Amino acid sequence: MEQFQTEANTLFTEKLDANLSPLELTELFIKDYEQWRIYSWQQRQAKTKESDWNIGKSYDNLIRKYCGDDKKYQNLALGTDTDKWQDFKLLENTSNETTAVVKLEYTDPKFSFIQHIYAYHFKKADRWLLEEKYYIDDNEEQLPYL
Repeated sequence: MEQFQTEANTLFTEKLDANLSPLELTELFIKDYEQWRIYSWQQRQAKTKESDWNIGKSYDNLIRKYCGDDKKYQNLALGTDTDKWQDFKLLENTSNETTAVVKLEYTDPKFSFIQHIYAYHFKKADRWLLEEKYYIDDNEEQLPYL
């Protein structure tokens, strides 16, 4: 149990450079989220009593790293596939002094007819913080994802 708790405690705890742009943070978040999903899937397959704790702790670390300590997030849902950065296309990258939006289209590499649009909303504090990731449905409604 100690091995996994130590690992889960340390995943995604490295500090981000305060000068990173929202687009750079979005790329890093997607890559870290991919790593979290792989780790979570491995934990789920291990089926130990520590698995749920490890998954939750590592996700909490991931959210705190990008969103800050005050972010309230949804319950976890695990899938088997991971979205890789190279499968995204930039649709929008806009910002002002206090807010920014990075909108991306994801195309599934196995099934090109499966496409999803996500909008990453940032707010400026001492650095850019990910405020929310939204899934944009077919009616253009933004649904919170984190």
